[in-house]
Amino acid sequence: MMRWLLAILLLVNAAPAADEPRGRIESVIATEDYVVRGRNVREVRKAMNEQGPRNGKLNRRFDARTDWEINWKYQYDGALAKQGVFRLTKWQIDLKVNVIMPKWENAAEALPFERRAWQVYLARLKLHEDGHVKIAERTAVALNESLNTIGFYTSKGKLEAAIKERADKILRKYSGQHIDYDRRTQHGKTQGARLP
Repeated sequence: MMRWLLAILLLVNAAPAADEPRGRIESVIATEDYVVRGRNVREVRKAMNEQGPRNGKLNRRFDARTDWEINWKYQYDGALAKQGVFRLTKWQIDLKVNVIMPKWENAAEALPFERRAWQVYLARLKLHEDGHVKIAERTAVALNESLNTIGFYTSKGKLEAAIKERADKILRKYSGQHIDYDRRTQHGKTQGARLP
């Protein structure tokens, strides 16, 4: 008898979980190359200085760049809305990341020690950009967790305002982390992303 009572209690407690809000994160991470040419690493350095991806906010070129964008869409409980109560039921967070990296097109023409220096530099540069990707991924996770805790509101407008307020706060926080990461690493130099 006690086992049946315990089983019934577990089922009753599990039932509301099906109605709990839930979200998911869809991530698309892409890498694109920009081509540089040079007979040696000094010529490649010059080419990257001239052709590297431009950061519009800082108005300067860098050896690589990671751009990210987060969008979201959601649904609220239609049955509750008819009663004047608004609550999220489902949402999707879309994270798009694009990493722009240099590609030394004619590296095969360079001396072996210069090709090796390039390979080491490129691995360290990728390590730095991977750090930006991780921050972008943490941003999406933080937004997902925040939406999971959003409560009930008396109007659609108030629910939307609460979502926007939370998202803006999270985006400011993690945008600041990108800036701090670049400052701390000197845009990858302290991680070994240096080419003469």
